[in-house]
Amino acid sequence: MKALARRSSVLAVALAVAAGAAACGGERRGGVTVEGTGTGTAGTSGTSTTGTGTTPTRTSGAAVFGVPAGVAAEQRALADEVRHHGGVVTTGEWKIAYIVEEAEGWWAPTGAGYRWRKPAANETNHLEIVPIERATGRIVPDAKIAVDVLDRDGRVVERVRPRFYYAEFFHYADNVAVARRGRYTLRVRIAPPPFRRHGEPEQRPALGRGAVVTIRGVELGRS
Repeated sequence: MKALARRSSVLAVALAVAAGAAACGGERRGGVTVEGTGTGTAGTSGTSTTGTGTTPTRTSGAAVFGVPAGVAAEQRALADEVRHHGGVVTTGEWKIAYIVEEAEGWWAPTGAGYRWRKPAANETNHLEIVPIERATGRIVPDAKIAVDVLDRDGRVVERVRPRFYYAEFFHYADNVAVARRGRYTLRVRIAPPPFRRHGEPEQRPALGRGAVVTIRGVELGRS
């Protein structure tokens, strides 16, 4: 993730370009939208227990369920990154965004705290994968992701398992290393998330099937 100064796009750009991505599979070099968001007016009133008293305070549904500014900013940042540095593919219940940047450092947990881990000398790029529930636009937590990087001859030259990151938008990422700059193919596998699911006995569990997508023509290597 780079500095916030790069974030200049507006969410309307994402809304316009991602409508096509939701309609068909295949790569889309454009923004990511979040279907199903809005002002959150689910009902005309709600109950708030703010303050130190025990009497609930009646507030409007919009006030209780409105989209927080941080969530809107997260989606704008994601749309901007994808528009400038990646793309989107759709399959089944999934929308999968990818972003490619220069190799980056991060804070890694040590058990007793955190230590700064800077990029290794051979690492060339920072590869971000964002698994999204296609129907709702929500970023999916607890996903198990594996990415193979293939050269033009179809040989696997790098294999990573992106980890979950806290950043301007939640995502999964890792640094990769390729020997020379060029166009590569990404093969992304996402296993069904192991979290429990609410629902009804007659319903099929949401996101109960994983996804495998192939993304061709991705530019990797040192600038």
